[in-house]
Amino acid sequence: MEIVVQTLVVPIHVVNKALEENQYFYSDIKKGGIKLFNSGRYDFASFKGLSPTCRKEIAEADFEEWYSAATEFYAGFNSVFLKAICYELPLCFNSP
Repeated sequence: MEIVVQTLVVPIHVVNKALEENQYFYSDIKKGGIKLFNSGRYDFASFKGLSPTCRKEIAEADFEEWYSAATEFYAGFNSVFLKAICYELPLCFNSP
């Protein structure tokens, strides 16, 4: 089995903003103590309690991102699925 290692390089201000918002990806990495390289020049931020308004804004932005991606996926899936059905269905009735 081959282990593939990928490097993720993210600016510290992006990481710290995500940590302050308690975004799960970065929070899980910090909680797990996963730190492959730290120059020592920067500190990781801690979670700051978010106001209900801020949490709502983050939730709405996440929803919009994931909903639009799901909508595109569904449209593509339907297109391919319908083409396959239109092709396969007549074959089913013409089989011996």
